[in-house]
Amino acid sequence: MSNSLQYWASKIPQECAHDAESRIDAYFQALNTTGRLDLYIMSYAYYNAILAGSANQTGVQGFSTLSINHYRNFLTHLVNLTTDSRPAFAPRATNTAHKSQVQTILARDLLDYYMRDKHLEEFLRKAVEAALLYGEAFLLSEWDSADGEVYGIDPETKIKVREGDIKYSVCNPLDVIRAV
Repeated sequence: MSNSLQYWASKIPQECAHDAESRIDAYFQALNTTGRLDLYIMSYAYYNAILAGSANQTGVQGFSTLSINHYRNFLTHLVNLTTDSRPAFAPRATNTAHKSQVQTILARDLLDYYMRDKHLEEFLRKAVEAALLYGEAFLLSEWDSADGEVYGIDPETKIKVREGDIKYSVCNPLDVIRAV
């Protein structure tokens, strides 16, 4: 297969790393060129009160002007309005078989468990906040094999083997490199 037609992630590790590095550079160059990186920086700075309000003197008579940063307040209200009510998941079976009906009950209970006990609702709120702050956000769910209850011990390594569980995190546009 021609090297130029080969998918970049299937190349040998050195070439794959070089291609990944060039894609990362191209992504950040595109963010810089379009001004999105500056927008992200300014949005972050205003939201975290790095660029807070100020009092200034203006005009010949020395009138005072007051600049107040309402950005965080506005975004917080939008987050609250958006996430005020919990998402209402309603799993439905595609047929009327008993097994399918039981699976929908299990699905509903699992969704409720992850929303309540695994704090998925909190991560959804953080994703909404990041989306309002940067214009987009990503909710990453990964399998964490080191989480969960211990269900055995590996006979060769004598290391505890865990059940594993889903782990959530929120990523902003600077964390997710992609073609733009």
